Amino acid sequence: MSGHGFRAMARTILDEVLGFRPDFIEHQLGHAVRDPNGRAYNRTAHLDARRSMLQT
Repeated sequence: MSGHGFRAMARTILDEVLGFRPDFIEHQLGHAVRDPNGRAYNRTAHLDARRSMLQT
């Protein structure tokens, strides 16, 4: 298991098993979140949802 493999496994479980929104997961993993308005206008952090996700 590598660091990348662990991240991939976490991404899959958080989405398919636990049902968290993919954009919250990507944000937590530090990936760029694709947004139709561009990153310049999207400054959301979704901290409450991400906190809940990490405590699950």
